[in-house]
Amino acid sequence: MKILLAALVLAIPVAARADIGVRLGLEAHILDHDGNKNSDGTPGSSTTLITDQQQLAGNLMLSYWMGDTLSLDGELAELYNFKTSTRVGTTLRVGVTFNPPVIPFYVRAAIPLHLEPSPFYSGLRAGIGTTFSLMVAKIYLELDADFPLFGESKAPSAFSTQSISLGSGVQFKF
Repeated sequence: MKILLAALVLAIPVAARADIGVRLGLEAHILDHDGNKNSDGTPGSSTTLITDQQQLAGNLMLSYWMGDTLSLDGELAELYNFKTSTRVGTTLRVGVTFNPPVIPFYVRAAIPLHLEPSPFYSGLRAGIGTTFSLMVAKIYLELDADFPLFGESKAPSAFSTQSISLGSGVQFKF
């Protein structure tokens, strides 16, 4: 017991100087708007909710914290449509998180790169979130908005498609 207590006391300065973060979570698309086609694929416009598509993504994010307020992030997401039992694809998001010291919210901006399946496209992601501290980790809750900007042919056109998602999970700092 004394050894465990001594190890915890020695680990406190290291934990206070955490530079690397890992985040694991799930994300649900709660609203998707496609200005190019109806839900049946014909030309037009459609908006679907979480109950229509049932799209969930698993996320893994690695962060490098520069102090306590700013981090550079790399996130890998795998999106799956449970209604149609199809894999939507893999997305790599490169971004930055700003966590002001006084208010309990953080803001994120990222450039998502939809890698596969085809077509490749990129866009802009903006998010706001909050964390709840536990002893060794934090629980996060984040609301994000995605806007495609450019990509290959047959990719969503700039700002024609919007997606709102809600994510939650656990994050650690080492």
